[in-house]
Amino acid sequence: MPTFTVHQPRPRKGEAGADPERFVFVRDGFYFWAFLLGPRWLLWRRLWLVFVLYLIVNAAIDAALMLSGAPEIVKIAVGIAIALLVGFEAGTFWRWTLQRRGAGARLEP
Repeated sequence: MPTFTVHQPRPRKGEAGADPERFVFVRDGFYFWAFLLGPRWLLWRRLWLVFVLYLIVNAAIDAALMLSGAPEIVKIAVGIAIALLVGFEAGTFWRWTLQRRGAGARLEP
């Protein structure tokens, strides 16, 4: 059974409470499209800071692998490992960005 976190945005000026249509539901689990198209998925979800960090970390790892003279199969394996990490942690990245923007998760019994 899938589980979700519900993120309620801050109310706009003049609103008593946030409009329920603006709530964001973030599913726990593996995000296939984030695994397959990591940078594009991050941009689609407007996770700008996570995208910049992804680029920096990916560039640093690529540079380290090139300088160490790692074989091509190792570079491919590391690329797949990074893609898997993004796929498994995509929901966490999304929740973190929503909390930074002020849309805290509501946990109700």
